[in-house]
Amino acid sequence: MELRFEKVNYSKIKCSVILATKIFLSFIILLYFGGSLVLGNKDIPFCHKLWNDLGNNLADRRERCLDGDQEINSSRCQSEKEYFEERRLRHRQMCLYE
Repeated sequence: MELRFEKVNYSKIKCSVILATKIFLSFIILLYFGGSLVLGNKDIPFCHKLWNDLGNNLADRRERCLDGDQEINSSRCQSEKEYFEERRLRHRQMCLYE
């Protein structure tokens, strides 16, 4: 019984390895830039302005509703606390995609 081996065409293998490497690197680059676009929304001026306004409003609320470390237990302070927490969550969803 005689075994015959075909000659391996290394140029075809080399070509497919190079092609697979190009596709893989293209995919990695696409993921990098796509991730930068999605996570880069915090640099949008509108989101930055909203965040600054929220920070200023929270500082005003702290002056009105905090007595040292204790929170003043009034309906106004409780409703403001819920409102600002909801605003903070909406900002995170809109500008940071979390």
